[in-house]
Amino acid sequence: MAKEWFAIADNDIRFAKAAFEEFDDFYSHICIQAHQATEKYLKGFLIFHKKDFPKIHDLSYFVKQCAKIDKGFNEYLDFCKKITDYYIYLRYPVTLPPRTKTEAKEAIEIAETIGKLVKIKIGILNG
Repeated sequence: MAKEWFAIADNDIRFAKAAFEEFDDFYSHICIQAHQATEKYLKGFLIFHKKDFPKIHDLSYFVKQCAKIDKGFNEYLDFCKKITDYYIYLRYPVTLPPRTKTEAKEAIEIAETIGKLVKIKIGILNG
């Protein structure tokens, strides 16, 4: 089941990267896709370890749950807080400006980093 979550997350990343390269716009949406991918990687890690989780979108929560299994996840907490902020403030009406190209690029990089970390930790990718 975890591999299925990773496959969907990989597609989310590919879509975000394609949009980033194709358009000079939609950076907020790209950040949302990066968040979605990161969330699926973290949930996949928890599923792999047979851990339940609530239906929320706070990546900080998921990183903390993953860190209970492997303390190495703790160093990614700040990155996940940042992407969670992108997600929450962009999905709902608030008075924040749209995300920038730099932020979208960073969100993609964070999602890719978390994906790689998770895959290394469960042994489907060599570190």
